[in-house]
Amino acid sequence: MAKTPDAAAASPIPWRQVLNGRTTLLLGVALLSSTTFYMVQPFFLIYFRNTQGLSTAESGLLVSVPFLAVILLGVAGGYMADRVGVVRAYTLGLMVYGVSVGAVGLVHRFVFLVLLMICAGLAMSVTSGGMQSILNLSAPPSHRSLLQNYLYWIHNVGALLGVLMASELLRAGQSNVPILILGAVRIGMFLLFLALFWGERPVASIRPETPTAPRSGPWSTVQAAMADKALRYTAFSMFLLIIMESQLDSTVPLYFTEHFRHGIALFGPIVALGTALVAVCQPLALKLLADKSSTGTFRVGALLTGIGLALGGTVGTIWAWALGMLLYSLGAVMWAIKLNDRVSALPREGHTALYFGALGTAQNAAFFIGIGLGSVFYHAAGAVVAFSSMTLIAVLVGFCFASGATGQEASKRKPLT
Repeated sequence: MAKTPDAAAASPIPWRQVLNGRTTLLLGVALLSSTTFYMVQPFFLIYFRNTQGLSTAESGLLVSVPFLAVILLGVAGGYMADRVGVVRAYTLGLMVYGVSVGAVGLVHRFVFLVLLMICAGLAMSVTSGGMQSILNLSAPPSHRSLLQNYLYWIHNVGALLGVLMASELLRAGQSNVPILILGAVRIGMFLLFLALFWGERPVASIRPETPTAPRSGPWSTVQAAMADKALRYTAFSMFLLIIMESQLDSTVPLYFTEHFRHGIALFGPIVALGTALVAVCQPLALKLLADKSSTGTFRVGALLTGIGLALGGTVGTIWAWALGMLLYSLGAVMWAIKLNDRVSALPREGHTALYFGALGTAQNAAFFIGIGLGSVFYHAAGAVVAFSSMTLIAVLVGFCFASGATGQEASKRKPLT
């Protein structure tokens, strides 16, 4: 039987062909970036409330400001990165983010903290999809899917390392040391990119144009991107997936603290085991699922993730949550591989950062809603309704992903302008 275009695009490729010196360095930087980010982000609210002495409302505002900035400016940031060069925009964003976040660990006045978090959010509007864009532009189309899956795997490894290091060694939430480390690492990354990549010609991120083909304006370019059916449905699929994932930062820890003695002490190991399962299983799944239907595999994976959350939240025992996190993580391995296959082939020529900026906007909007409103819905509707709804969201995710199927590689997609 002949392979479908999606299956062919996902066929195994020897890793030695993909991991050249540049991509290996970029993935190493991504691991350091993810590790230091998760040393801070899950504990920001606790730090502002307990260490800085701010109210819960003030702390929540500070945590949400960067997400709001990306929601409002993510697409614009992607468009500007395509114009000035993805690497250069990412490099400048690292500098702004590093200085802003590092200063958060030294400043105590609320108004200054708000300003610094706004600056961090502005930088995130450029950097949130920056590494994905740079990897896509650093490899031929046949290698991009595998690189995006490597990046997802590294993101999970970094999350596991960051949370464990911060909670066990660095007094996360009680000390400014993790925040200062995050800022220093971002400044170090800025200097590295400045030294190695700044001088590169930015033409890789800007489609060459002839003198007789004037460039479209920003608004018309963004409109053309938003009219792309594959981008719209993929972005909405990611939005719904992150709504489910964000429950691990909102309603799930609430459930554990309200229903189990020493709930946080139980919550941490269960989530860590789930993350470790993703990190261990994904390399094997890349080979096993290469020839499987993208849409079918994605739908099964999304459904397992939704069922995992529903099982834990409705049955309510610690063993139900352990089994639920097992299903959740196995599902994440399945849908993430097929989602990364789609994402790697999605951007149109010359608009890589714009596309990843749009996807980043959807993800950050989901985090903002899932974290900010998830707990409100949980308390209003109850745990059974809140967690059961994850299964319905999972079904909807599958239909959205199928609607956006294109079966096209990036090199075959027509430019927007």
